[in-house]
Amino acid sequence: MPDFRRPRAGRWTPWRTAPPARLMRHATGTVLVRATRLRLRPEHLSVLDGRTLNVAAVLSEAPPAGPAAVEFASGDRRTRAAARMSLTADGRARIEATVRLRAGETENPSEPAERLPEVVLAAGRWSIRLLLSGDGRTRRLALAAPTDSARSGPYDGARFAVVRTLSGAAAISAAPPRPAANVGSIVLRPHRAQVRGELLNAGAPDTIVAEMALRGGRTVHPIRPLLAPGPHGSGFTVELPLAAMAASSPCIGADLHWELRFRTGTGKILPVRRADVAPHVLRTALPAQTVRPENGPPVLLRPYYADAATLIVVLTALPPGA
Repeated sequence: MPDFRRPRAGRWTPWRTAPPARLMRHATGTVLVRATRLRLRPEHLSVLDGRTLNVAAVLSEAPPAGPAAVEFASGDRRTRAAARMSLTADGRARIEATVRLRAGETENPSEPAERLPEVVLAAGRWSIRLLLSGDGRTRRLALAAPTDSARSGPYDGARFAVVRTLSGAAAISAAPPRPAANVGSIVLRPHRAQVRGELLNAGAPDTIVAEMALRGGRTVHPIRPLLAPGPHGSGFTVELPLAAMAASSPCIGADLHWELRFRTGTGKILPVRRADVAPHVLRTALPAQTVRPENGPPVLLRPYYADAATLIVVLTALPPGA
C-alpha cells in the first residue's frame, strides 16, 4: 500500500506522492522494458505461403551440447518441431527451422521433434520459444516479434500470423479454417460444361447444393453436385444446366452473367475461391467456347473470376445452327 503522507523535507520521491494508477503504469512499464530486453531478436521470423513458419536466430553464446527445437505453447498445451544448428564465422550458434503448420486439435507430442512432419495448432495464440538442450538441462529462449500479417493457407483456409504480445515476445496466432469451395478447373466440352473442385471444412457435404444465380435478377437454378473423396476435402463436379440458363435469356445475343454459389443445409452460402489467383487480381478471364447442349440452343460461354475468387459464367444464347 503506497504511503501518501507528506514526505519530510529533502526526501521527496515520486513513488510516495504519485497516485496508485500512476504507480501501476510506472511499474508495468518497467516490467515490460525489462522483459523486452530478455528476448532473442531473430534474424528471420515469418509465415510464408500461409502455412510455413521460417525461423532463424543467432545465439550470443557457444552452441549447446544437445539438439535444438522450436516450441509452441498455449496454456498447458505444448508442441514442438526440430531445428537445425550450425556455427557462424565467429563461433556462435545459428538456429534455423522450417515448420509446417496445420490447423486442428493440438496434442502434447510423445515423439521426438525430429520425427514430427508438421505442427498442429488449435485456434488461439501460441508463444514461440527456442529449446536448447545440453548439460542435463533444457533452456527456453523467447523471441522478439517482428511485424507480420495474417495470410490464409492455400488449401484449407487456416490462417497463421506472427504477432507481438504486450511484452514484445513473438507468438503465432492461429485461426481455424472456414468452410469454403475451392474451384479447381472449368471443363468446357462440345456438348456440356462442368466445374470441378473441392468442398473444404463443409461439415456434411452431402447436404450442400450448388446454384447458378443470375446476377441482377432472381433466377436461381439449383444443382446437386457429384461428390467424391478429394486430397483436402470432398471433391465436387457441377454440371451446368445450360439449357435452363439459356431459357432465361430475353433474346438471342443477350449476355447473361451467372454466378456459381454453394449453399449449405442451413441456408448459409459458402465463399467460392481459387487458390492459384492472387488476392490483388480483380479479374481473370478464361478462354471462351461455344457449347451445343443436347436439349437446348447453342450458347457461347465466357467464364471469368471476379474479385480473385467469384466464378462468373457469361452465357450468350446463339441462333440455332450457329
